[in-house]
Amino acid sequence: MIDFSKIITGFNDEQARNIAYYLTRYFKGSPHLEKGGKDIFSDVFESEKDESVRSVTLKSIEAVEKEAGLSASKFDNNTVYKVLNAITKFEESITGRSSDKSLAGADRFFSNMTGPGVNISHR
Repeated sequence: MIDFSKIITGFNDEQARNIAYYLTRYFKGSPHLEKGGKDIFSDVFESEKDESVRSVTLKSIEAVEKEAGLSASKFDNNTVYKVLNAITKFEESITGRSSDKSLAGADRFFSNMTGPGVNISHR
């Protein structure tokens, strides 16, 4: 299986996490993405568009599909799990802490999802 840490080099921790996030979105939803035309780079968070993140994400997807010999939409469950485990392994190798901007965005997202009267404690 692809070692994403060999493909994804030269990025800061936040960019690397974004790449892992988009890869996960793609490989979890690829059968539905192909049919519905959903863009993995369009999401609920307001994030700046980083062309280098987009480019390496697409190159990583291409490398995985090339190694597998078929498009991700045709992967069986075992292959999807292997790819997702490789992404998780890569993401766990990212050593830095999430940026304050990312944490603030997550706080806003969860506040909007839970509604008034629900408190999320940070430990």
